[in-house]
Amino acid sequence: MPAFPLLLPPAVALLRLRSTARTAGILAVLAAASAAYGAWTLLGSGPP
Repeated sequence: MPAFPLLLPPAVALLRLRSTARTAGILAVLAAASAAYGAWTLLGSGPP
């Protein structure tokens, strides 16, 4: 099953905020968290 339906509730929640600055802030925090998690996953804890 594709994960797309899991994105619908957060999209509706962001739509209901009705504030561009708040929405941009939330998306920036989520993007930074995603980048940090991706870097940690790809780079690991260091050399073995």
